[in-house]
Amino acid sequence: MDEIKSKRSIDKFCSTMLPMILIFIILGALALSLYNEGIGNSGKIGMLFMGSAYVLTGIYLIYQSYMVMPSFTVDLSGITLRGRRRFLWTDLAHIELSGKRPGIKFTGITEGMKIQFIGGPDIYLYDDLYTNIAPVKRFIARHVIGQDEIPEYELHRPDLSDVVNEKFVYYKSAQFLNHRGIIIWLSLFLLLYLGIINHFQVGWLLFIVLGWICFRGISGTMYYFGVSDNYLIVKNHNLFWKKELFKLTEIKEAVFEMPGNKRPNPLRIITKDFKSNVYKAGKLWDKNWRALKKALESKGVHVRNQNYIQ
Repeated sequence: MDEIKSKRSIDKFCSTMLPMILIFIILGALALSLYNEGIGNSGKIGMLFMGSAYVLTGIYLIYQSYMVMPSFTVDLSGITLRGRRRFLWTDLAHIELSGKRPGIKFTGITEGMKIQFIGGPDIYLYDDLYTNIAPVKRFIARHVIGQDEIPEYELHRPDLSDVVNEKFVYYKSAQFLNHRGIIIWLSLFLLLYLGIINHFQVGWLLFIVLGWICFRGISGTMYYFGVSDNYLIVKNHNLFWKKELFKLTEIKEAVFEMPGNKRPNPLRIITKDFKSNVYKAGKLWDKNWRALKKALESKGVHVRNQNYIQ
């Protein structure tokens, strides 16, 4: 393979950036629509200012999305951004394939590559915004940096049948000791009760469907972890069928990320083929995170701690 073209992650854009863009533009439109309502001059000025600020913020987020998700092509001689700007590897000053980068506003996205060329700007390519960032990193590591120990292809992930005899120590806390767990189950039981007493009419069925969507969304923040002598396993309290395995010897680093904005703490697992997976574990207490960090380090896994947890 002599060339790789980037593939943007539409799913990630729709789940992180697009909602914020729509929220600000809709709020701005609502505020501006009140301009001609029966309110005083000071109220009109306030609505005009507020609406304009929201709309401009939405437009800025569109611009930010364009800037932080450039299309690119890497080959043996260099990298081309947006099909126009060309940088040659012979002018490479510094490169970091993994690490914390300037965050993207309102998204919590920070993990990515940093590439510096002589006389050029810093280039940031964020892991979560591209579906094929792992093969891009492997290509650069092998052909540009000269790291022949990096696997050329994606590593084979272990199967659950491989860990039948493994003994795991789990790092988790009780679901009902966390506000997210309490809220989600109370809401689901309330929706189910209302559906029963209303004989599951169409309106209540819609609410139940919306409740299930919320359940899946919040459950995405309820992962927990187990460590054995040879493996790391990731499970979910509510989505019990979701289980993922990693060989400890194939983990490049475990990243304790700083979520910001009171989001649940995530653990990012980066394997030696540069595949990157993020698991939000909003139910783990600080003591659970500290114990998990100690366990991983004792097994020889490099932990990059970007969180306040020591």
